[in-house]
Amino acid sequence: MCSCFYQWIYLSNQERGKCRSSSFSRENFGRCTLYLKIKTHQATGVFFMLSVDIVQVQLLQIALTFINLEILMKFGELKIECMAVMDELNENITLENLDNFEADESYQDLFLRMPGSINRAMDRIANRKKLPLKSAILTNGTTQGGFVVFDLSEVDKYRSLKRVSFTDTFSYIPSVEYIIEGKTLMISRCYSGGVLRIVFYPTAPSITSSTGDNDEIDLPEELVHIIPYYVKSDLMAREEPELASLARNKFESALDEINLDSEDSFGLSIEKTYRIE
Repeated sequence: MCSCFYQWIYLSNQERGKCRSSSFSRENFGRCTLYLKIKTHQATGVFFMLSVDIVQVQLLQIALTFINLEILMKFGELKIECMAVMDELNENITLENLDNFEADESYQDLFLRMPGSINRAMDRIANRKKLPLKSAILTNGTTQGGFVVFDLSEVDKYRSLKRVSFTDTFSYIPSVEYIIEGKTLMISRCYSGGVLRIVFYPTAPSITSSTGDNDEIDLPEELVHIIPYYVKSDLMAREEPELASLARNKFESALDEINLDSEDSFGLSIEKTYRIE
């Protein structure tokens, strides 16, 4: 029997959820068992086990080289980090006792103002086009003269357009010409015989009155970990303007360094049209 052991370790509070392989051993060929151990700040370890063939293990080794296992931060955890960055809490606060601190008159005002500030931070991130790109296939177009017209308001989480691609049986065009007016997209009818896909910048997630402390924030860790600095600059602007200014500068500086646009960061922009003759 062959044993394959991957141990995934929790790195730090600033890199919450990022996991890396720390050890691997393979004794012999045949079927084997792959173990994934995940350790976070809340759990000592969680195990997942599955049986795989040795060929599959070799493929998994390759795949795991490129996979970044990510655990999304919860809303309650983000609130705790915000309070920590503001140096407002010196006590041992956890998700389990967070309600007690929110009910404390000393912290009540900050916790009440925090959801709105977090939303403003996420809107700022979206305005700077720092959220990961999304894509969608265009459907339900209507013909108007020489154009096919699409209503982009029907596209989930659509904020602004980056490009439109065209694919048919014989060709792929990564970026076709288009006209956009508000959320109305117009594309030449000559592209109506294939698949049109938009690549777009999405809207930011939103904290609402129904968001619970255990609900996850749908943001990559690089972004969610800088939100407390925006919150600090926002909520402390009157009481501590200098500290608030420093926190905002730290937020904007960190945001400048983040590039989650996969087309740019991985060099996937295509400048040629490939056609099968």
